[in-house]
Parts: sequence; C-alpha cells; structure tokens
Amino acid sequence: MDNEYVGIERNYSRRVIWYVIFYLFMLHLILSIYGFYHPDVFLKGDRAYSRLKLIQEFLSLENSWSTYSTFLQSHGILGDYFPQLVLYMINGQTAVVFFQVFLFLLSIVAMYRLVVLLTHSWKIATLSIFLYAHLPHTLVFPHQLVSEALFVPLVVISFYYLGAAFLGRAFIFNTLMSALMLGLATLIRPITMLWPIIVVLAAVLFSVGNFRRNVIIQYLGVSTLPLIIWMSFMYVETGQFSMGNSNHDIPHNLYNRVKLIIPTLPDSKQEDIRHRYLSVGSEGERVLSVIDYLKFSLEVPTATVKHLSKDLAVFLGKSGINRIGFSYIDAFEKTRKEMKDPDTGWRRMWQKKGTIFTILWLMKNYPVILAISLLGSTLFVALIGLSAIGAIKAIVMERRKSRERLVFFGLMVFFGIYVFSVSQVVDEMQSRHRAPVEFIICVFAAICIFHYRQLAIADEENSNSN
Repeated sequence: MDNEYVGIERNYSRRVIWYVIFYLFMLHLILSIYGFYHPDVFLKGDRAYSRLKLIQEFLSLENSWSTYSTFLQSHGILGDYFPQLVLYMINGQTAVVFFQVFLFLLSIVAMYRLVVLLTHSWKIATLSIFLYAHLPHTLVFPHQLVSEALFVPLVVISFYYLGAAFLGRAFIFNTLMSALMLGLATLIRPITMLWPIIVVLAAVLFSVGNFRRNVIIQYLGVSTLPLIIWMSFMYVETGQFSMGNSNHDIPHNLYNRVKLIIPTLPDSKQEDIRHRYLSVGSEGERVLSVIDYLKFSLEVPTATVKHLSKDLAVFLGKSGINRIGFSYIDAFEKTRKEMKDPDTGWRRMWQKKGTIFTILWLMKNYPVILAISLLGSTLFVALIGLSAIGAIKAIVMERRKSRERLVFFGLMVFFGIYVFSVSQVVDEMQSRHRAPVEFIICVFAAICIFHYRQLAIADEENSNSN
C-alpha cells in the first residue's frame, strides 16, 4: 500500500511541475510580447547598453584572427558578453530572450526536482518555485541583456546536480554535470570560482557520498576547466595568466569602492589617503589591487565596515521591486533617471546624509516610489525571516536522520554568506548581486511555511479529537 501511495505521489508531482512550467511559459510569453513592442526594456538592466555596444563593436570587426584576438584581450572575461553575442548574431534580441527564458524554465525544473529530493514533498517544491518565479529579478532578468540571465539559472541547475550526487543518485554523472554547470557559470561571473573548493572541503570533512580522490580531481578539474581554458588563451596572447582587463574588473571596482569610502572620512585625512590609494597609473588606469584595498581597510576600518554594512542592508533589504517598474514596464522614466544618477541619486544621498535624511528626502520628492520600495523591502525581509527559520528547521530535522542532507542544507546556507562575501569586490552592492541566492531563500521559506502549517493542522486535529 505504501509503495502504491509513493507511486501516486510521484506521478502527481510530475504532472504538477509541467502545469507550472506551462503557466510560467505563458507568463513569460506575455512578457516577451510586451518586450517585442517595447524593445528598449531589453537594455534597462545593469550595463546592458555597454554590453550591446560591445556586441555591435564585435560584429563590425574585420574578419581576421588578429582583430578578434585583440578585441577579446581587452574586454574582460569571455562569458560576460560572448554567449549573448552569439545569440544576438543568430536572431538579435529575440534569440537572446528566447534562450534566456528557456534556460530559466530549465532551472525551475531543476529547482523543483532538487526540493523534492531534499524534502520528499511536491507541495514544498511547488511553493518554492512559485515564490522564486515571481520575484522581481526572476521575472525581469530573462528579458534583459544582463549576465544574471545566464549566470543564475546555471547556478540553480548546478545545485540540483550536486544535491542529486550528495544523495547518491548517479553519483559520477551528477557530480560532473554539477561541476560543468558551475564552470560555465564561473566563466560568466567569476564570483563562484572558489565555490568548488568549499564543496569539496565540506564533502571530505563530513564524509559525504563517494567523494574520493579521483572524484575530487574530476570535480575540481571540470568546474575550473572553462576558466582555465580562457585564462590559458589570455596567457598565450598576452603573456599574462589572467581573466582579462576591462573597466568593470576587480581592480577597477576596488578603486571605485575606495573612491566612495574616502568622502566619509574626516576632512583632514581625505587628501592624504586619496593621494596614496587613488593615484592614476602610467596609462591612465584607475585601478587598485586587492592587497592595497586590504591595506586601506586596515587603515580606516570604521569607514570600511560602515560601507560594508550598507552593502549588507542592500543585500538583505532591497527587494528589486523597482526593476519591474523602472527597468521593465517603463513607469516613472524621468524619476528613474533622477534616482539612479551616480552623483545625485538616492544611493549617493544615503551615503552622504544617512538613512533618516534619505527617507525624508524620498518622502518629499518621490513618495510613490518610496511607498512601493518600502512595501517590497518589507515583504522581502519577511521572506528572508521565514527562510532563516526554515533553514534552522531543516538542519535540526536532518541532524539525526541524513548526514548527506544535513551537509547539503548547510552548503545552501553558506552559499548566501559566500556570495555576499565575494561580492565585496564590487564598488557597491546592488540587489542583483543577491540573485544567485534567491532560489535558496525561497526553498527555506517554503520549508518554514509548511512546517508551521503541519503544526497548525496537527493542533486542529488534536482539538477535534478532544
């Protein structure tokens, strides 16, 4: 009887995911039709205009290896633009959006299967993907020319294969598939380049599955292979084993980060520190090494921590809801430009004047936007609260049941800390930097909701029986 029930549950869960996929396909089809008639929304994402300009520049190059090689050497890491460039060559904006939506739907299937594996509940899995699929970033990114549109789905799919491997299903295949997806994601945004080491350490320290020497070598090799191939190309062409140079690489970002922190220092210190850390290079390069940034942080720890605390506030509290209004449906166009101004916008106001002054300023000048933003932040902070409780519940429940599930839940929690930590190499954090973690937030939030729902049902049954 139990086997028959399990079979019915499995068949039902398979039907549910295809119903959800059909609904999401129709939802994104409507968004795509809107985007077709408003093609400018394709370029409302971060750095989308510069990325399109780069694509157009590549397409106008003379057809020779030396020309292509010179171009590749001077535009940063390959995955940041090249996959979308290839898609754009096929059929322009339509091809890019179509593929990004397709990849998003694949990630939804992967996320659903992962949650079913971890919780044995199609209901928790369904709630997880519904929460995730309706977050602002998840809705908008597949329709814009942003790196997260490719990076985030690959991370989600990688986690599914890793979870399947941890739980002993087709171990070698799933391990290598997880490594491959992670390697491709790293070639787009290299913030995940250290994550394979953390996975291996967790697996070895807690004796998970069949992570033996040969598997570890294969996993690390495959997960780093795309980046190594790219860096080897750079070495052959330039003599430097690097990811390439661009105006948005780590040295440029750290320079801009220090540039933002210095005005918060006492006036008596600013000029000296600016002279020592923000000097312009011989070729006009405005860059700062990681070592010099660490020296700067140790010299002015209070200002550095204050800047980091603002990053944390954005990471936890900025919902991204304005991406729908500002970056997609073209509402408040004039307001969008004013608020995003790098010198006079809300972010600069917040850094210079503080939280209370900024809220009062927004209340006076942009009351509707402030109300929407506060609503979005409140809902998202509540979601994170549910997620934190769900993570604790999941870990406590698995503590005496399954070591593999316990370690994997721990990795999911730690991934959020990892993403926030490595994102400190940007000048200032945006809500989009949290996007790779949002599927995990939704999984734990769903676990929390169903845990307390089961408790409520149990209490009601006890009351009825009494």
